[in-house]
Amino acid sequence: MKRFALNCRPVIEQAPLQTYCSALIFAPDKSLVRKRFEDKIPKWMKRLPKAQEDWSALLQTLEGHTSWVYSVAFSPDGALLASGSGDNTVRLWDAVTGAAKHTLEGHTSWVNSVVFSPDGALLASGSGDNTVQLWDAVTGAMLQRIALASYVTVLSFTSDGSSIKTSHGLLRLKGLQGHGPLGVSTPPPVPQPHTFLDGNWVLRNSQKLLWLPVDYRGNCSAVRGSIIVLGQNDGRVIFMEIGWDGLDCVGSSA
Repeated sequence: MKRFALNCRPVIEQAPLQTYCSALIFAPDKSLVRKRFEDKIPKWMKRLPKAQEDWSALLQTLEGHTSWVYSVAFSPDGALLASGSGDNTVRLWDAVTGAAKHTLEGHTSWVNSVVFSPDGALLASGSGDNTVQLWDAVTGAMLQRIALASYVTVLSFTSDGSSIKTSHGLLRLKGLQGHGPLGVSTPPPVPQPHTFLDGNWVLRNSQKLLWLPVDYRGNCSAVRGSIIVLGQNDGRVIFMEIGWDGLDCVGSSA
């Protein structure tokens, strides 16, 4: 059940009733949770996707970034995970549950380096916008912005946490003048209503019907009537069939 909950955490958090369709139909065929609750799979799923036989080594996938992830780092106590991305943000995650804690916005270009201070209180990020930014690792608040001549390729704290080693030399934290947040934020994606298949979700008009785990999201897709076909990077082609006529309640939330 722990593996099931971790693997399906994103959709369970968004739409708890999807546990009985999106989460359950993608559980491994030989898993105890699949065998125990197989009779709960909605009858409108006429053809199920081929699932793996057993749980893989993958515990969970942390979703939220909208571009490549260039850098990841664990806090010294292992409780937090930081990730820097091409979407100009740093994200902080609960390393145990995988839940997103904070999205750190302020960089105006890709974030290629993230590192925690030795005591875990600070997080430093280096970016293509030629800055190093310091954040409070607990609250996610920006504490300081340090402008450099070019972008940072090396970023680490000294063992006593008093300075940051960079490709431009040593940055001593004591006495540096701080700057407030830049106020730059990434605009939310424009919603696309009336889409039948959209990224993570199968939609009926604008209603979320079925969430797709990462391993089942296609590089390409085709829809004809009630048949959904997904082409995968590893060469797989996945077929699913949904009986729209008998669909009364999809069990999802906005």
